[in-house]
Amino acid sequence: MSQDSGLWKRGVVLLGLMTALAGVVLYLVFYRPGASASSATPAKTASRPGWKIRYQATTALARRGSPNVPLDELREMLDEAQQLKNFEETLKDGRKVLDETAARRTMMSALKAVAEWHNKPGALKDVQQEELQGLYKDIEKLTDHPAVALRQEAEKTLIVIKRK
Repeated sequence: MSQDSGLWKRGVVLLGLMTALAGVVLYLVFYRPGASASSATPAKTASRPGWKIRYQATTALARRGSPNVPLDELREMLDEAQQLKNFEETLKDGRKVLDETAARRTMMSALKAVAEWHNKPGALKDVQQEELQGLYKDIEKLTDHPAVALRQEAEKTLIVIKRK
């Protein structure tokens, strides 16, 4: 009888340890440091329909060095709050989740496109300087972003811009 009691106590202890371990694993899987606190708050509404296609067209124009790049689209692509809203999904249980990775990927794409655009001869000749200054300010804001990769890409983009 005492042997069964000892096994039972060990079983309860092991069950408790496994439960604690499972809790730690779940915490590590679902916890994203600074996800809500450091991120911008989402915009009130997602971009108007067709935003994915417009973003692809905008980056293609910029990478080809077109003087017709829609700066308002580029600026929207660099707006983290807007991108978080664009990449917000509603789960089956009704919860809303933000795909920060996809939002930041869009922002990175825009930064790279701006850098390539500035490296193309004649790409900026017909662009309004006031509009460009707004874009540059948006890029400068990203140099303080908590996401290291995004911050570094913004810094690289500014270096390219300042060379021109």
